[in-house]
Amino acid sequence: IWYLRTSIDTEGWIAELRIPLSQLRFANKPELTWGIQVQRMFFRNQERSQWQYIPPDAAGYVHLMGEMKGITGIKPQKQLEIQPFVLAKAETFEPEDGNPYQTGSSTGANVGLDAKIGITSDITLDLTVNPDFGQVEADPSRVNLTAF
Repeated sequence: IWYLRTSIDTEGWIAELRIPLSQLRFANKPELTWGIQVQRMFFRNQERSQWQYIPPDAAGYVHLMGEMKGITGIKPQKQLEIQPFVLAKAETFEPEDGNPYQTGSSTGANVGLDAKIGITSDITLDLTVNPDFGQVEADPSRVNLTAF
């Protein structure tokens, strides 16, 4: 979750971002240096503006980002996100004569939990208890029998 505000003044276009530190992972050190890159795409003119120039043919780009040095006085927060869920289902259909299990309606419920736990500044444990795969969009299967 982050916040953004933009404005235009006599000197140009301005964007102000506020990103809560609780959403970032960083080491617990007295002084930090963070990499940062800002880019603006102006599609009408097919223009890309970057704070630190990164060549289009660069192999990777993180090592070419700018640096914010001298960040002090902040402490990482323990990362813990828990998202429980409850699903209810009700179906109606044609009853089947002589079958006591096909009465024309069916109901059900399902409960589960998704969690993210920050172990260290660069390791996160993602876990799911009783996952609901009904929300997943499945890609169509493709069978490739060629050598490639």
